[in-house]
Amino acid sequence: LRLRTSLQTEVELSAVRLRNESDIATSEVPQVYLRVPGAGQTAAEWTLIAFDRIDIPAKATKEISFDIPTERLMTVQDNGESKLLKGQYTVAVAAAAPLKRSEQLGVSMTKATFKK
Repeated sequence: LRLRTSLQTEVELSAVRLRNESDIATSEVPQVYLRVPGAGQTAAEWTLIAFDRIDIPAKATKEISFDIPTERLMTVQDNGESKLLKGQYTVAVAAAAPLKRSEQLGVSMTKATFKK
């Protein structure tokens, strides 16, 4: 997973590889989750910020990317204003929410971090 950030405009996730090892064509729904500074205390643990349905032929690999607008990284404050918080952000790409149960079930997950 490559992560390029320009917090003035967007976050770009690239080189997300989806692989179908089956003999049957399928589709997958990669989901992008965000963990903001203060997650679990002053904000949700993880927030879904993007997803897409991708068709993958049998025995094939596809490389995809996501362009995430800065607005999706913002946290709504008590006064109703949206703000980019200072601190470390984590982005996770997976077929399910990045929770312990997903890991126990063997859901493949890729994470990257960046700071504001």
